Amino acid sequence: GAKGSGTAFVEFDDVKVPTSNYIGDVTLLLRNFITERIGIALQANRFARECLRESIEYSKRRRAFGKKLEEQPIIRQKIAQMARKVVVTHAYLESLAARLVEMEKNDEDWFNGILRMGAEAALAKVQATNVFEFCAREAAHIHGGNSYVKGNRVEHLYRHVLSLSIPGGATSVLEDAAARLALQGKL
Repeated sequence: GAKGSGTAFVEFDDVKVPTSNYIGDVTLLLRNFITERIGIALQANRFARECLRESIEYSKRRRAFGKKLEEQPIIRQKIAQMARKVVVTHAYLESLAARLVEMEKNDEDWFNGILRMGAEAALAKVQATNVFEFCAREAAHIHGGNSYVKGNRVEHLYRHVLSLSIPGGATSVLEDAAARLALQGKL
């Protein structure tokens, strides 16, 4: 799983950068944010699917109260909720990918076209990281005490939740950005 990383704060006061030293304009930064958010969403949904897979496998072999966990209605409900969220998020991510492929097929400049997907990328990142957090928590509940034993796959996955939900923008910031874009007709 991800472990905390050291960071440093660097501040430059009253620094002037000549225009000739600019790397690019704001669209370069925006494209980076959009692709970063889509990438994070893909990772988060993949990890959520892993939580689901681990939970299914564990529930088939673990016995409690004289039955396999898969025979317990609450466990099946947890698995169904995880599956529903993972599949729906996957479908949304597929729809974004299909739009990019369609742009390329139509000889459109998909690199600039991606700038029109800011709201969708923000919402995809929020959706996928929320689903991952939900699935990691549910997997931990299904695995019980085993979920926080060092070396357990669920413990490993749960540590990734923050490493994906924080980069690319906080949930509230991304939801607000998506709402502002939607209000401008850009969703």
